[in-house]
Amino acid sequence: NFQPIILSRESRKEIELKMEDHKNNVENITHDFHNLSKSFESLVRRLLKRKIM
Repeated sequence: NFQPIILSRESRKEIELKMEDHKNNVENITHDFHNLSKSFESLVRRLLKRKIM
């Protein structure tokens, strides 16, 4: 019951800023996972290349 009361006291601007921060965090995490995936692919390619040669 307390959560809605606390939320209603926040200004619209504060909520917008929190939402923007959340959006940026999600974008950063997505970007980091993309980089991790690329690094992993590169590592696998190098390991396979060594085994083949």
